[in-house]
Amino acid sequence: MINHNVPKQGVPNRYPEGDYIEHRLVSWATVGPDGWAATEGVIDEGFDETFTTSESGERIMLDQPKLHQKLIINILGDDGGTTSSHTLSSMRDVVEVGGGVKINIVTPKYQDPITYICEYPGVPADESLADPEINTLNRPYGYFDAQVRFARKWSEITGEDFSSVLYKKTAIYRKLFLQAPPADGPARQWYELLDEIDDDAETRDITELLFDAYTEQPWSKYTEKKHPRAFGYGYDEDTKTIKIHFSNPVRGESPFSDENMPKLREHFRQMLIGIKREHPEAEQLMSATWVRSTKSYRSLSPPDIAEAEDLMSPEMHFGGDSVWGQFIDKNGQTNVRNYNQFIEAVEAATTLDELVAAFPLKTLKAVDPIQMYYDYYGIE
Repeated sequence: MINHNVPKQGVPNRYPEGDYIEHRLVSWATVGPDGWAATEGVIDEGFDETFTTSESGERIMLDQPKLHQKLIINILGDDGGTTSSHTLSSMRDVVEVGGGVKINIVTPKYQDPITYICEYPGVPADESLADPEINTLNRPYGYFDAQVRFARKWSEITGEDFSSVLYKKTAIYRKLFLQAPPADGPARQWYELLDEIDDDAETRDITELLFDAYTEQPWSKYTEKKHPRAFGYGYDEDTKTIKIHFSNPVRGESPFSDENMPKLREHFRQMLIGIKREHPEAEQLMSATWVRSTKSYRSLSPPDIAEAEDLMSPEMHFGGDSVWGQFIDKNGQTNVRNYNQFIEAVEAATTLDELVAAFPLKTLKAVDPIQMYYDYYGIE
């Protein structure tokens, strides 16, 4: 008996049954809040079907097979001939299949019906399948998955230990322990968590382990702001520099929509007024974020400021949302477009420069005299 309503990550699916990939093997499909799409069905004896995988690719596995049951996956070439063949015979055996690949699925005759599962390797390719509900967590599954895949590829390219890359080159430690990675090494709990990762673990298994650990933390839960403001700042007394922080003030709304831009500009102006009152000696205003890659965010700055510096390099700081925040959408869910573009580029990367270039939106740094902003916003 197949359960057509198994939730992902313990949260009920919010999508009806439907044919979300273009072939006849689909009997039903759901999309969980973590962005994973799954299809499941029963193949009878003697089943023989050929189809082309979805653009995002698929992984095909057995689920609770009976003794001696087998599922044969033949990868076909352009001429229709078999280029490789895989036999699945034990529970959760998996074959990773790329996007747009023609495959043939066969079950030998004289066996009982068998259950198969096809899963996309990431969030759905169709952006309309992104979860429209407000996420109850501060960070979505795809936010973690993007970082895990980035760290694995970095480790693959450089030979550096994966756990070390995960610690130094992602924001995951910060989200799990609510602090930047200490210079003298991680907390004992970090080692205990990574000890649960097998050497041959699938990327998805690592992501789920880390994501589950995150959801157990009280600070992972999203709470609405009592006084929603898009901007905050920090002040460096030594350099007399204000550093701006940006976040979406109201989940479910795009801060850069035509309707919200006037409100956003007023938030920015009010911040400047507060800065001049609290730190009249401040000389510079700095922002370093992926949001500066967007035209809407740049429109908040005076038109004659200096050109922003592109920070993207293997030596840059990868430990914050100034890099990874682009994988969160207005609802707090995975930003599907950015995620899919990133994962595709990460998989194709063969050098660190190519890996860093995989980010759809680049982290840009702008440092300008704060007086330019005061003049632009009419603040005396």
